[in-house]
Amino acid sequence: METEKVIEGRIEELKWKSLPPFERLVQNKESLQNNKFNTKERLKELNWYLLSSNVLIIMMSLGVAVSVFLQQVGLEVVWFFVFALALLLAQRLELSYRLSNLNEVKFLKKLRKDIK
Repeated sequence: METEKVIEGRIEELKWKSLPPFERLVQNKESLQNNKFNTKERLKELNWYLLSSNVLIIMMSLGVAVSVFLQQVGLEVVWFFVFALALLLAQRLELSYRLSNLNEVKFLKKLRKDIK
């Protein structure tokens, strides 16, 4: 009984952490408990976002490499591309963090089902 409560608490915490930052600011935790969470759909969505983020990172890396070697491009443009690449990498880290939280929720739900 104690382990089920601990698992439930951890599942709720991970669900909250797996939401996008804007939704965490707008919603409250009680609405998360009342509504269906749709973990599978969120996993698919995050996997898609990660793949598209990887493509954007590769494209921006190529843009940085090309702009470094071209003499016609100003230093300000190169720094802009580097800054944009850093933002894309930060977004990629945040998305992978949210995906790992959802994967842990999925595992804990399976564990909870096996315990019952």
